[in-house]
Amino acid sequence: MIRRNGKNAKDVLRRFIKPVETEEKTDLFAELYTNLQVSSKRTLPLRIPPYLEGPFQFHSKHNQDELYVEIPRLSITKLLTKNWCELQKAYEVYEGSLSKPQTKQMKLGNEHHEKLELSTHEYKDEERLIKFINELPSNEVSDIGTGEFELGQEWFEKIILRVYTLLTTGYAREMLVHGYLDLEQGQFTKDGVLVSGVIDFLKIEGDQMSEEVEYYLQGKTRIEIDDFIKEMKKIIPKYPEQELVIGEMKTRSFSRLPNQSSVIEGAKLQVSYYRRLLDIISGATSYQMMLTNASRRHQDLDQPIGLKHVLKLLIKHWWLIGDDLMQMKLGVFRPLPTRPLANYDLQSMINRQQIEELDQMMQGESWWSQLPPVQEILEPFMGPWQQPLTLRYFALRSSHFYQMLSRIPGRDLALEYHNIKTGQVFSKHRFQANDAQVSSELNNASKFWNGSKRIPEPVDDLSKCNYCQYEVKCAIPRMAKQTVGDKSIGDLIHHFLHP
Repeated sequence: MIRRNGKNAKDVLRRFIKPVETEEKTDLFAELYTNLQVSSKRTLPLRIPPYLEGPFQFHSKHNQDELYVEIPRLSITKLLTKNWCELQKAYEVYEGSLSKPQTKQMKLGNEHHEKLELSTHEYKDEERLIKFINELPSNEVSDIGTGEFELGQEWFEKIILRVYTLLTTGYAREMLVHGYLDLEQGQFTKDGVLVSGVIDFLKIEGDQMSEEVEYYLQGKTRIEIDDFIKEMKKIIPKYPEQELVIGEMKTRSFSRLPNQSSVIEGAKLQVSYYRRLLDIISGATSYQMMLTNASRRHQDLDQPIGLKHVLKLLIKHWWLIGDDLMQMKLGVFRPLPTRPLANYDLQSMINRQQIEELDQMMQGESWWSQLPPVQEILEPFMGPWQQPLTLRYFALRSSHFYQMLSRIPGRDLALEYHNIKTGQVFSKHRFQANDAQVSSELNNASKFWNGSKRIPEPVDDLSKCNYCQYEVKCAIPRMAKQTVGDKSIGDLIHHFLHP
């Protein structure tokens, strides 16, 4: 036992965690103190009281973002528990995961991300289209399945269209991935906590297949998805030297990397997690993973999607989804489970005069200029449909497009830092994931979240405390500059927490 002037190390440390006389308001972080069930006159505890729920359980019940309560899950960024300070993350969870106001830098960063996304993926001003369709007469099959439609549309635009763009142009941005994390085993499995993320950018490098893909697309105004998949299965293997680069972009106010190495390492780990999730979801279990995702979000896979929603998809994405929808109308689109639905007919909702009005309106939209007249597009879809559109369709097609990526052998990772004021890319990191390290970090993050009572690790760099909202009530900054005998305060904290 370490002693100084007759006092042991724990006695010295207790001076810092007993009530402290300050002029700070006692209601500072009142919610956090209440949830931790400790006195607000004390500094914040260095370990989560063992009688409390684990972080994930608490995070899923007490969260200012109601979606986390409705759909318990974790984002990829929440698995980066060590990129700053685990103790801070624990305090944030037990304070109720409060929403943080958007800073000027965050706003500029979001605008930079949006600008880059628009440079790759065409922006479609859909406001007038959606307003027109929503004002059409309603009936028993016009507005049903709204939640399923919103999720299906997101999958179509952030998975199917993203993979299509990647394979046809070599580059895509903002693509969804997800998986399931077993918090007890500390690894991704077929079941567990839903973990989701958005890959910032993907690109294909090496033996470019773009010329062959461009030749295949030449003269096509509409893509038949089955034919496209069949063709890509033949083209991709011809270019074995290709690399699928998975990347993350970070923004900075100045052309200078973060001072803390843990921040950069955390960003690299984030990309490594994306890669692992993409590898899993592009495999044989892809379809089942999509079905599970829908179930976790409380969506009915076989609920028919209303005709107004179908009409929106037809107008926006006819060139890619049209062939599949025609197969559904004819009742020949694969033996997917369906529920018989009378009056599932576009004619029950929109007439010829309204189609003409819609056509005139669409002629004024720049993104519509290369497409056929609305009447020409809609005419084949009039009449009863044998199969309604459902969310299960989007799950199936999303899995098909994910699985095409598994045919590209390379898996390089990239991290870019952009100056948000100039738009300049001032630093690029190219690397490959260390699978053993990724597994170790994933297991460690799982232990943080699963309520195993692992002690959250405090900061490794005291400069971080200057940016922490809990600094005024945290014991670490108070103890950090103290020494007892020949031992640093870090050693004493270890002795105190691990008797």
